[in-house]
Amino acid sequence: ARQAVVDAMSGASERAANGSHPHSSVHLVDDVDVRSYEPNSVVFNGVSGIPRSQFSALALSDAIEWDYIRAIERISSKDFQFLSIGLGDAKQLAAVAAFFRLDYRVDDSLGAWAKSITNWLAKLNPGLVTFPALIMGNPFLDECPIGIPANTPPSVRLEYFSAFLDGMSELAADDGIKILALKDIACRDAAWAHDLLSSRGFSRMPSLPVAELTIRWDSADEYIASLRPKMRSDLRRKLRQSKAVRTEVRDTIAGLEDQIIDLYRQTQARRKMDCPGFDEIPVDLFREVTQGLRGRGRVLLCWLDRELVCFNLFLESKDKIVGKYLGMNYAHVRAYNLYFVNWMRMLEYAIASGVKTLQVGQTSYDIKVKLGCELHPSWVYFKHTGKVRGPLFRWFAPWASYAQFDPDLGRLVDRSPK
Repeated sequence: ARQAVVDAMSGASERAANGSHPHSSVHLVDDVDVRSYEPNSVVFNGVSGIPRSQFSALALSDAIEWDYIRAIERISSKDFQFLSIGLGDAKQLAAVAAFFRLDYRVDDSLGAWAKSITNWLAKLNPGLVTFPALIMGNPFLDECPIGIPANTPPSVRLEYFSAFLDGMSELAADDGIKILALKDIACRDAAWAHDLLSSRGFSRMPSLPVAELTIRWDSADEYIASLRPKMRSDLRRKLRQSKAVRTEVRDTIAGLEDQIIDLYRQTQARRKMDCPGFDEIPVDLFREVTQGLRGRGRVLLCWLDRELVCFNLFLESKDKIVGKYLGMNYAHVRAYNLYFVNWMRMLEYAIASGVKTLQVGQTSYDIKVKLGCELHPSWVYFKHTGKVRGPLFRWFAPWASYAQFDPDLGRLVDRSPK
C-alpha cells in the first residue's frame, strides 16, 4: 500500500518530533533525505530534499526549474510556506508534486467596485474574505509542475495523482484548511486529470494564459517581416524612436538591486489585472535567482545614458527562454517605447542563443498576440470542504475569475479545449 509522507505547514515539525500523526497514511518528518526512508514514502520540505536530477526527470524540465524553485525557497516569505509530496522508494522517486500554503483572499481578482464591498466585509471580520489554502503548484511558476513521467501508463498516472490528492486532503484536514486548489493546470494535464478532480469535488475556472513565441526566424528583420502590416510598420517606427536606448545582458544585478525593485513595482502598479495574494516579491528575490541559477538566471538591462530605465529578468535553458520579471520607468515608457525595445532585444537574444521558444508570461497578452505569440490556456481547480461555505464558494468562485473582468481572456477561454 502507498504511504504519503509530508513535511511542511504549521505544526509539522512538532508532530514529526513526536513521530505520530492522526492519519495513518501520512507520516511527517523534518529535513528529509530521500535515501533514508522506506519504499513508497513521500518526503520533503519544499524541493530542497529532492535530488536535482530526480526532480528534473520527473517534472519533465531541465534542472533550471529545480534551481529556480530552490532559489525562491531560500527567501524568507511572509506569505508562502512550501512543501512537496513525492511517491517512490528509497532510491528513486516515481512521482513528485509541489505545494504551497497561503492565506488567500477570495476577492484577489475582483474589480475595484467589488473589492470595495469585500474590503468593508474584511473590516468587519477578516475571516469572511481570507481563508488558509493549500495549493498544488508554485506561486512563482506559470504552470503547475506535475512530476509524473510521460511514459507512465494512464491508469498508474491517475493512481499517482490520486495519491497526491489524498496526501493534500489529509494534511489540509489536519491543519484545519478548508480550501484546496491546483494552480495553473495546463490543458494537456487537464485533459487526463479533469474527471478525477471532478469526482473529488473540485470545480474549475480559467487562469491567465501563458504566452509563447515559437522562434522560427534567423534574424530580427525576418521576424518583423512576418508580422501583419500595421504591427510591422508600428514596430519599425517605435524602434527608430528608441535609438538612444542602450541594452546589455548580465548574469548579476549587483549594485542595481534597489533600482530594479523600483522599476518592478512601477510596472506592477500599472498592470491591468492583479492578484495581491500572489504578488509578494521579497526584496532579495532577484538577487537570489541570478546567483542561484548558475549563470542561467540573467537580466536584460536598458539604459538612457547612465539611468536604468528597464529590466527583464529571464531564465535560460537549452530549448527555452522564460521571461519572469519585467520592470520599466514609466516616465520614459512612451517616449522611448521601452516595452518594444525590451521585446526586440529578447527576441534577438533568443535567436542568437538558438532556443526554440520564448515564453513571455501571463500578462499583456493582447499585444503579445499581435507580436506573434500563441496563448496557452490554463486552469485553476478548487474546492471548499465546508458543508455550508463549500456550496457558496463554488457559486461565488467563477464570478471571481479573471475572465469575468477581461473580455479578451473570456474569448480565449471560449475557444480553448474543454
